[in-house]
Amino acid sequence: MEGMCLDSLYVHVVNEQADTLKNKEIRKKADSRISNWTWRCINHLKTLLPKSRLLLVKRLRTEIQCAAKFDFLQMIDAIKYQRG
Repeated sequence: MEGMCLDSLYVHVVNEQADTLKNKEIRKKADSRISNWTWRCINHLKTLLPKSRLLLVKRLRTEIQCAAKFDFLQMIDAIKYQRG
């Protein structure tokens, strides 16, 4: 649900062509929110069974525009061996 809301922010702010100082500031904050949401998604995806994980990643990438640029499975793999 949060991803859908971020899509509106993504479409109307991040992809906005105007390069005013205010727009750059808002774009930076929007990118930060999208990034935070992405990492929360990854943390949730790590808890799912492989089949469920694949299905959710597919839905995220096809239904949520701001998620389309992320390779969630590769990101999960990259942090799998990190200590935390």
